[in-house]
Amino acid sequence: MPAYIVSPLDGVPPMLLPGINGYSTGSLASGPTARMLVTSVAINGSNVATLGVQMVEGNIPAVGSLISVRGTQTPTSGGAPNFNVSNVALASVSINSQTGVGTVTFALTSNTIATTPDAGQASVPVPVTMEALPGTAAAGLQFSVQSGSGSENTQRGITWFTEYTGSPSTVTALLQGADIDQDSAYTTIDQSTNTAGESRSLSNVNYQFVRAKMASTGGTTPKCAAGIMVR
Repeated sequence: MPAYIVSPLDGVPPMLLPGINGYSTGSLASGPTARMLVTSVAINGSNVATLGVQMVEGNIPAVGSLISVRGTQTPTSGGAPNFNVSNVALASVSINSQTGVGTVTFALTSNTIATTPDAGQASVPVPVTMEALPGTAAAGLQFSVQSGSGSENTQRGITWFTEYTGSPSTVTALLQGADIDQDSAYTTIDQSTNTAGESRSLSNVNYQFVRAKMASTGGTTPKCAAGIMVR
């Protein structure tokens, strides 16, 4: 997402739709969850599992995205079909963009298993794209909030969340609102300093524009995402 829109020549703030996250910092690509049929399984001596897959829906997933698998039957150490995992990071992806056939790998501790035919399902949700977390406070993209004109109650509930990578030492995430879309008009209505990220909810918010403002110290090239949703 772009940073805070200062000039109307740079565009107009998008509108928040009830129940849909708007990303003030970071973004979420469009498209459905990637879904694959599992055709084979294997584990090498370095505790890396390899699944043979066939894409059936969505875009080819990226390394680091979280895969979940169910329905496979090949037992690993302990006798259970532990290829059935939930939300494990992909270590590599090699899928032909024309045929949708290929392999994905992820860490899995077990005995070595040669490539074995199997059947199951795998899914990888579209991941959130993080943006560099600034060292000094920087405003993210602002959103307009649908007017409550014609209603006696113009107050709304707002849920917002933060996510981080790179283990920042400290973070300051501000949710800000304004009735006029000018940088100086925004005021802080909530704050989070949780370096692990969190989701927070507010009631009775009555601003026409909202945005997140982020800052951090320390960490290893920390990145962040901040989303806002009206209820």
